[in-house]
Amino acid sequence: MTAARQLAESLFDAAVHAADPYAATRSALEGRALGARPWILAIGKAAVPMARGALDALAAARRIPAGGVVIAPDFPVGALDDVTPLVAVTGDHPVPGAHSLAAADALGAAVRLVRPDDDVLVLISGGASSLMAAPVDGISAEAMLELFRGL
Repeated sequence: MTAARQLAESLFDAAVHAADPYAATRSALEGRALGARPWILAIGKAAVPMARGALDALAAARRIPAGGVVIAPDFPVGALDDVTPLVAVTGDHPVPGAHSLAAADALGAAVRLVRPDDDVLVLISGGASSLMAAPVDGISAEAMLELFRGL
């Protein structure tokens, strides 16, 4: 193998590792002081590994989240079997649909439980805008979904 190829493979491996949502989330949270009630809101195509990274970082600090929501397009079997008290919700992707509306409602319900002194870990990756979509007041859900379909 040439030196140039070794360098290219090394750079590729480093880039893939740096983009790993689990490792990046866990690394970013390790050693951080968090308030008494941490919450996890993980939304996007990488929501599951980001949530797992946050949970593992909290566990290493002997912390348990107060609650939270994980919104993803799908959940690998067993991926979040032990994430109590997090709620796992499937949203629609790439175009929002009924599941996305339900996911937005689940997120809203969780956020309403957060207290002023709580720490909220907001973990967002690609696809979040489709996975949790809700119309603003005065716009119907169908009108919002039609806009997304048109885009």
